[in-house]
Amino acid sequence: DCFRDLAVALENRAEVYQYVGDEAVLSWEAGIGLDELNCLRAFYRFRDQLRARAHHYTRLYGFVPEFKAGGNIGEVTGVEVGEIKREIAFHGDVLNTAARTQALCNEYGEELLVSEYLLKALPPSSDFTFHLMGKMQLRGRQLPVQVYAVRRSSQGTD
Repeated sequence: DCFRDLAVALENRAEVYQYVGDEAVLSWEAGIGLDELNCLRAFYRFRDQLRARAHHYTRLYGFVPEFKAGGNIGEVTGVEVGEIKREIAFHGDVLNTAARTQALCNEYGEELLVSEYLLKALPPSSDFTFHLMGKMQLRGRQLPVQVYAVRRSSQGTD
């Protein structure tokens, strides 16, 4: 049900890159993800979808799913891997940084954290506010990254 409800992110032109256990990795070509802040709006659209179906989830499963996300932007290398089962795999620091940023959500009590790189690339908007959480030394990176919490402002809509 939760992955089915994630389909609302397609309205923000997201692509599901892969499922990893109970996680989904969404991606956009940079221009599409930045356009109208699709990469941020998709997060809130999915969160609102889960909340709208809270009764359904509570009745069937005894809880309402929650999720957290990390966002980043950058170049990836796409390669075809596998001999028996082939797939396209993306590699690059951008994926590691996004995953490490998402992993900080619990530590800081935030739902959505983004890197300084994504924040700098986003077009201006009054729909979201950004709060500097600090400069973080993320595992697997040589240089620290500034990480920001994202919040939808009261006038923000998806």
